[in-house]
Amino acid sequence: MKVISTKAKGWQKLCWELVQAGAAFEIADVAPNQIIFFQELCVAYRYKHKIVGGKLQLSPQSLNTSGMNGEIEAELKRLLGKITDSKTQPDKEVNDICCRYIALCLETENLSEKAVEIAQRILDVMELQVKR
Repeated sequence: MKVISTKAKGWQKLCWELVQAGAAFEIADVAPNQIIFFQELCVAYRYKHKIVGGKLQLSPQSLNTSGMNGEIEAELKRLLGKITDSKTQPDKEVNDICCRYIALCLETENLSEKAVEIAQRILDVMELQVKR
């Protein structure tokens, strides 16, 4: 694991480059006034940090995409059922929820194939309802 010292010239730029590359690394010689920089770095790139042996370790947060996919897929199935089983036009609230989940699908990396299919079906149904 790469170790960077905050006493080295250009250490902040090197940190940015490492997080942009998705690399895990350690920071030595961290002063209290530098913590805000690391917090912002972690938030911006979805990193986590912890102190190990007097050094600050930064690493990418591992996303449990299979668990996230399961939750998204289950909710998409429920929403698809609501908008297709309805004998009348679904209310605005259901349409808004569908739109939010479609947006979530667009933001989620490694979305399951089944979730993508369900989201596409929701879009098709919503488009048909708008044309009526």
